[in-house]
Amino acid sequence: MTHIGIDIGASGSATALFKDGTVKTLRFQKSTIKDIYEWLSEVAMADTCMCIIEKVWAMPSTDDDGRKMGASTSFTFGENNGIIKGLYRDWE
Repeated sequence: MTHIGIDIGASGSATALFKDGTVKTLRFQKSTIKDIYEWLSEVAMADTCMCIIEKVWAMPSTDDDGRKMGASTSFTFGENNGIIKGLYRDWE
């Protein structure tokens, strides 16, 4: 079985761990939607796979650590999340 982990952020990536121990990574920052689709299609079709996608949400107000997510970052998270989930539906 191939295991895929996806970090949705703008500078995130998707990494696949194949049953033979090889690893393949795609960085989103330098990728188009077509690049992501082709990478996921190739990886997902190679074997039975399990994919784990980072759970993301907007942080519109300051948290206990003083971190705040701006509108642009929130939009990127939401957009990348939608792209990945939309592409996934193509394989179901």
